[in-house]
Amino acid sequence: MCDDIHATVADLKGRGVDVGAEITEERWGLTTTIEIPGAGRMGLYQPKHPSPLPATT
Repeated sequence: MCDDIHATVADLKGRGVDVGAEITEERWGLTTTIEIPGAGRMGLYQPKHPSPLPATT
């Protein structure tokens, strides 16, 4: 989960991460996947709903 999927994807691509899918819009948020070496693909999303996680600084 991230606050800004477009900025996060740009940062990850700049670090050489394989972002495997275009960002798509679902009813609950924006989503894509990234490649985790040796583990496969992992979802990454920017929710449209309030985060259930506490804010961090």
